[in-house]
Amino acid sequence: MDAEADAIIYKAEGSDVAGLYSEVRSYLQPLHGLLGFESKDNKLKTTAQIHGLAKRYVSFLGRLLKVSCNNLTKGISTSETQQDRADELFKTLKLALDCFDALRPCLVGSPHEIEVQRYWMVRRLMTWKRFTEAREECWVTLHSLKFNVFCKEEKGKKEVAVSARKGTARKKEVGASSVRKKDAASSVRKIKESENDKDGVNLYGEQAGGADSGLVGLVLGLVTDLVICTGESKLREAKEYRKVLVLIDQLAPWQRVSDKNTIEKHRSMLFKGLHKCALFMATKPSYFDPKLTRTFGLLALDNCSCSSVKDQFLKVTCGICHQLVSGGPDLSSIVVDICKFSLSTIFKDAQ
Repeated sequence: MDAEADAIIYKAEGSDVAGLYSEVRSYLQPLHGLLGFESKDNKLKTTAQIHGLAKRYVSFLGRLLKVSCNNLTKGISTSETQQDRADELFKTLKLALDCFDALRPCLVGSPHEIEVQRYWMVRRLMTWKRFTEAREECWVTLHSLKFNVFCKEEKGKKEVAVSARKGTARKKEVGASSVRKKDAASSVRKIKESENDKDGVNLYGEQAGGADSGLVGLVLGLVTDLVICTGESKLREAKEYRKVLVLIDQLAPWQRVSDKNTIEKHRSMLFKGLHKCALFMATKPSYFDPKLTRTFGLLALDNCSCSSVKDQFLKVTCGICHQLVSGGPDLSSIVVDICKFSLSTIFKDAQ
């Protein structure tokens, strides 16, 4: 790497990171067109040129990602100085990940490695109590998995099936000699455009059986942390909670291919998020349909009963019922349903 790159890495490792994002963005100027930034370079990018950019920047981006991540494990505090430092590092981290996304066709290794790194950032955001940002990044990462892993796997299977039916060999793709800037834009831009999908994200459970343990853990972790961040963010938009339910409803195939210890741990964390959501919804009955609040309450108890915190089941039940009673008469029927479910679960476990 050149002297400018070394200076940036050195700064990213230190305690004074003011201006780091601007310096990194300036250094990565040749990539601006691929990232969708305003750029003076409006020339077409050939495949060879994109590979050249990857060769030039991938090593730098890898080092930047590593040192920025390490720096975010230090000095975690609510003080203004530390929060400003975290702002700079998180912006830099997101930029580095977006660059990797833009250069994804030129990268080798695991097809979901970028999503793994994004998930690491989600965990750091949660450590810094930035739950709103973490929730947004969970959605970005899930959409990225959809476009860059699940859909490609699905497309590959369909192409093989079509080829087999026709009895012809698959034709090799011929790369275009040049790619327009808008066509070479990063996957992140596609992800943001898809965030308004009314059906949310399809977790493609049919692919769980052939997935490696890393992808299985990534899917379970992302959905779990999304639930936790939704509860911690104290959102008042019911549609956000319904989107979460759509994901939870698709978890079963991914849970089935995990070992017992992993599932128990996963359910414990999922319970934590669902419990947080249910309690908050009970305190804001004017914002949520009682049926939606009931669903979160029952899901929280169901996951509690199958997790490592099942010894707290009765305590959790009483806590949810108390909060529901405090929420007014509209929630009284939910209390009855919660109690019935709890008694049924207790009797079942006693047999």
